[in-house]
Parts: sequence; structure tokens; C-alpha cells
Amino acid sequence: MKFTKEKIEAYKAKHPEGICLFEVEDGKSCILHEPSRQDYSYIIACTDVAKANELMVNQLWVDGDEVIKTDFKYTVAVAAQAAETMFKMKEVKVKKL
Repeated sequence: MKFTKEKIEAYKAKHPEGICLFEVEDGKSCILHEPSRQDYSYIIACTDVAKANELMVNQLWVDGDEVIKTDFKYTVAVAAQAAETMFKMKEVKVKKL
């Protein structure tokens, strides 16, 4: 799916926390918004990993090719990348004093 500059700017205005574009190798794509604390809590509360992948994509969905939400292969691929990039924790250094 192609996103116009106007659409992207509108999505950014609606989601000031940030948005990310996910492009699958066969040309399918979607935009997800950065998770809030509530989103994060809702997603990690799910103990079924497959369901958590679906929840993540659906909870953070802004726009894109619907097949990403309906075909498990796409859902898992996007969810895995989202988890790796959007839920990445800050690096912390620890010094023993």
C-alpha cells in the first residue's frame, strides 16, 4: 500500500507519540502507532502468543493492507518486527558503587 505525504502527516497529527511504517517483502505494508503504556499492558496480559501477535497489530493499527491483519503469516511477521523495534527497552548501564 502506498501512503501519501498528506496521509502520513494526518496520521502523525493523530498519533503524536509516533508512527512506524512496516513493509513486507512482497509489497504489503502498514503503519502502526507507537504503543502507549495502556497498549503495552493490554498486549502483554495475553498469555497466548499467537493471540498476542494479533492483539499487537490490531491495537496499534493505523492503516495498511488488510491482509496483514487477516493472514497469520503477515500478522506474525509484522508483530515480531514491531516487538523488536517498538517495544525495545532503553539501554541501561549499571555501576556497582
